[in-house]
Amino acid sequence: MRFRGRDGWRSVGPLDSLLKRMAAALQDVYEAPDCVYGFVPHRSTFTAAQVHVGAPSALVVDLKDFFGQVKEQRVRNALQCVLDAKAVDVFVGCCLRSGALPLGFRTSPVISNIVFLRTDLEIEKLCAARSIKYTRWADDLVFSGASVDDVFLDELLLILGSQGWAPNEKKTRFMSTRRVVLGLNVAPSLQRPHVPRGIKKELRKQVYYLNKFGMAHFSRPGAWPLPRILGMIAYVKSVDPNLATLIEQQLHTLPKDPRLVAYINAVGGGKWQTVMLRRIGL
Repeated sequence: MRFRGRDGWRSVGPLDSLLKRMAAALQDVYEAPDCVYGFVPHRSTFTAAQVHVGAPSALVVDLKDFFGQVKEQRVRNALQCVLDAKAVDVFVGCCLRSGALPLGFRTSPVISNIVFLRTDLEIEKLCAARSIKYTRWADDLVFSGASVDDVFLDELLLILGSQGWAPNEKKTRFMSTRRVVLGLNVAPSLQRPHVPRGIKKELRKQVYYLNKFGMAHFSRPGAWPLPRILGMIAYVKSVDPNLATLIEQQLHTLPKDPRLVAYINAVGGGKWQTVMLRRIGL
């Protein structure tokens, strides 16, 4: 079964189980270049952002409707290098909708990486010649180094155009002193990526009011749902464990209200969130 939600196609039931196995099979045959960080085991937004810390200049290039640009013929051309003809037909039949990769299918990320492999390698050659660092997370291409300039951008756009990829001009920009890569601050003065100050401030505020008002907090304007609070703590922990530990300690002072546990179950808390609830004593 499948349905189309606000954020794209979602698969459920037997199809989702099949797509999970298909994605695992493709992941086994896909050898990710060093530049690719999205949907690759043991690579994260933190490790991608770390590449660009301290660079004198940086550039972000976004691709327009990335999955939508991955049409059937692109998929066939890419998969025939790793699968036989019958397998390609099966994968195309199961993994595409309306002639393109659907957002939300388990197979879409790894297929997009396989399709983009040739372009990644071309971009890596250009960057190596100019001593430029390059990372890609899905449609988010980031470049940093002293040679990142208008000439480099023109050469990059030529490669993308020759490979049939359309950039999103509105999201293509050179970054000034305020550097944010994949949601993390990589300002030249830093030695490692940091969670942006605004996110940390808002998270502390949410935890403060949750401690102060308990369940009543969730009826307040601007209140985050509990899964979002716990999810943001988990995200901060992956970047700044010491800060996350301090925030978790604040949650230890929450009233032991069983309604909080019922609340997270009602709004769809995952297994990791349940584990976190136990760790903070709820």
